[in-house]
Amino acid sequence: MVRPTWTPWVLVGALLVLSGASAFLSVSTSTPAAPPAPAAIPANLPLPTTSTTSSTTTTTTPAPVVPVPGMPLPLTASDSTWQVSTAYPAVPGVAAMSCPSSSACYAGGTNSSGAGDVLVTTDAGGTWSTENLPPGTGGLTGIACPSVSTCFAVGTTGILVTTDSGSTWAAPATPPGADDLTAIACPSVSHCYAVGTGDSSVLVTTDSGATWTTGAVPASVDGPGDEPTSIACPSATTCYATNDNGNDLTTTDGGQMWTVVGAGDGGGYGLAISCGSTTMCVSGGESGLFITANGGMTWTPYNQMWNIAGIACPSARDCFATGATGMNDNDGGGEIIATTDGGQTWRTETYTPWYGGLGGIACPTTRECLAGDDDTSSDGNLAGTIYATTDGGRTWRTGKVPASIGALSDVACATTTTCDVIADSTYAAGQNDVFLTTDGGTIWHGGRLPGASTEPNGIACPSTTVCRFIGTDEAGDPQGLTTSDGGRTWQPQAIAPATENLGPVACPSTTTCYAVGDGIIVTTDSGATWQTESADTGHQWLVGIACPSTTTCFAVGGGEIFATTDAGSTWTDSLTPTGTDPLVGIACPTTSSCVAVGNVLDCLLGENDPCPPGPFPVISTTDGGAVWTGHPLPADVGPTAVACPTTSTCEMVGFLGPATDFPMGGTGEILRSIDLGADWVSQTVPSETGDLDAIACPSATTCYAAGAGNDGVGGLVLTDTTS
Repeated sequence: MVRPTWTPWVLVGALLVLSGASAFLSVSTSTPAAPPAPAAIPANLPLPTTSTTSSTTTTTTPAPVVPVPGMPLPLTASDSTWQVSTAYPAVPGVAAMSCPSSSACYAGGTNSSGAGDVLVTTDAGGTWSTENLPPGTGGLTGIACPSVSTCFAVGTTGILVTTDSGSTWAAPATPPGADDLTAIACPSVSHCYAVGTGDSSVLVTTDSGATWTTGAVPASVDGPGDEPTSIACPSATTCYATNDNGNDLTTTDGGQMWTVVGAGDGGGYGLAISCGSTTMCVSGGESGLFITANGGMTWTPYNQMWNIAGIACPSARDCFATGATGMNDNDGGGEIIATTDGGQTWRTETYTPWYGGLGGIACPTTRECLAGDDDTSSDGNLAGTIYATTDGGRTWRTGKVPASIGALSDVACATTTTCDVIADSTYAAGQNDVFLTTDGGTIWHGGRLPGASTEPNGIACPSTTVCRFIGTDEAGDPQGLTTSDGGRTWQPQAIAPATENLGPVACPSTTTCYAVGDGIIVTTDSGATWQTESADTGHQWLVGIACPSTTTCFAVGGGEIFATTDAGSTWTDSLTPTGTDPLVGIACPTTSSCVAVGNVLDCLLGENDPCPPGPFPVISTTDGGAVWTGHPLPADVGPTAVACPTTSTCEMVGFLGPATDFPMGGTGEILRSIDLGADWVSQTVPSETGDLDAIACPSATTCYAAGAGNDGVGGLVLTDTTS
């Protein structure tokens, strides 16, 4: 029997931030008759309005609904009815910038979903909106805008061009091998030059991108690893190109002939280059800066700041460079340095908290610059930020980038209609969000969590009004939050820092909760106090816990399972089958029945041996953990979480594809078992589904899965009410 196909449209919500309070907004996910025109996601929403009659007072919260660009999500599943309940735009990243005027700037990069994105401002960086790019656009690494209306962007999928100020973008025909491009320079609307790792030659167009030809480089630098990766063109005929191997090239005839200049820089200066004149250029990379004032004949190093990512030289004397210094939030951060004497001396312009470093920079004049944070791929909890100066770098302000949520990391459901999810990536650094639905996912309310928590790790909701949240504050210490009104307000709860890396939390009652990390802690007084359990976990990092009763719990991590049946007074280590993958999640519908899942994704990232995968990514027990039985899964499935609403029915979420692809660019997977994990059947999910991290099934017929999307979709929640 062929089941009907439904097409839900994904609608997104933006966040409302009120100083000193937790604010909520309503996001409707009803299906429009036709797809509306894409629009920028507002960073702030209007305040609620209140009307009063003689007998009632009614508060109405405006809930503007905007589609994620290009987001029709066809549900083609013949074996499942999973569909998107809510989704948010991915967090932007800024790897390159170009400003054709003092007010108009374009920023290109790779967002948290692994797709390319372009942001545009027309008010000198005050506000930014997201451009609509062709589906399947890969990460962008270079952008050049010779005029306000014309821009060229390059990246892993080739070249994109717009001639209508970003309203539409198209991919022109290019020679074979013109992918994996890393940089582009356009000294005029008609002339552009592009380079990348796919070919040692330089792509050249003289007709605004209609046709592209290749310019050959000298044979001495035409080999593997010698490909030019950065390029700058101070005139239509003069360009300089460099790479990380220390090869510096120049052309003075529009790219027909390239010559090697200088004596070689020793490598490490090929990530960026900018030229203030036809003879003065600055290149940079992990080794610092490299400067020439004589057309490349000689170069002078500047190594006081390493890890250079972006350079802009609006004149032969004025240059700005972005990058990173240090390795953490105590001794490092993003940094912008500048010179006003042609690179002889440099000064620090601004320093930002540790975001992993600043990326692209563009300076339309010697006094006006914009620089972007390019951290989404390395730290999903921090959103892209764009800084601007109008006084030559003396002061910098931040622009309003589109609201975004990179990923949703955990979900907890007290009933089939009431659920909370927490965000792993947010619009502003250091602010973590929680979302609540009370009608089965039709409307989601979003709000900000109070306190200094910067990294949400786990949430549990034993009732429709009570939830416990475990996170890590800015100092790296555990942070607890609790709500007793369904998530509308949250109160901090102190947790002794003796147990670190706390994450998953399980609450079998409104007063009793257990949390795991480098150890196990428990509260029996609604979180007022937490005590460290005496379990000997052998320094094993525990990453999953399930408590089917207030006295019985099972905690997993690595190849270990620890169980208690006396409310934590004693914990025993269960023997798992040989070949069990490092365990990451567990679900126990009763005190005797459990299913645990594992993967080797962390092993590939340098954690949790053994590696490669064993034959048993799933194990189950029906006797309270006395005996565990191993079960296989289809190939290339990496489980991340499991939920079992009954003693036979389980739902699993995870990563689909080679484990080496995790965690960027993957596809989410959901599998179902009706025999307590012995056999699993893959469920069809919407195509925009990316890595899924959490699942909750408050009943045998209702499940919610949370994680991240792909191709521009950030955090999302999937729901199935017909299991």
